[in-house]
Amino acid sequence: MSNLSEKLKNCSEQELKDFNYFIDGMLEMPLINAIDEVIDCLEKPDYCEHYDTHWQFLKQSYIFITYRIEDDIKETKEVKTLFKKNSILIDLIKPIEFWLKIIKLSVNFYKCNEWDIKETYIRKPTIDFYHYSNSLHDAIYDELEARKKKND
Repeated sequence: MSNLSEKLKNCSEQELKDFNYFIDGMLEMPLINAIDEVIDCLEKPDYCEHYDTHWQFLKQSYIFITYRIEDDIKETKEVKTLFKKNSILIDLIKPIEFWLKIIKLSVNFYKCNEWDIKETYIRKPTIDFYHYSNSLHDAIYDELEARKKKND
């Protein structure tokens, strides 16, 4: 992550704060939680923690997950526009766009396949997306804290 830290040093404090706000929004209610609930329900239907029928739960989860993905994609485009003059932050946004597209395709595939999850491919890109977002958040937080200490 030292390479990331070096890149972040070239960003303004306001850009880092704005970018961190964007990342926080993605981490606030991670997709991984909603997707894990669906996978757990499908893998262990006798031990589900929801109160709906499985079909109702899957339908509601699909609506929530797809809405969340579309919302994240829309917000990512808006943030890209905001930082269009900062190639460093644009380069950090590209993997987020990539992971969101992969997750969207995976969710649509499972929905079309009536949630047959013999091979749970959907978990890997979701976990990778979550880890990438977390590492960005931590690096930005560390950089902002270092600047704060330097100014004090």
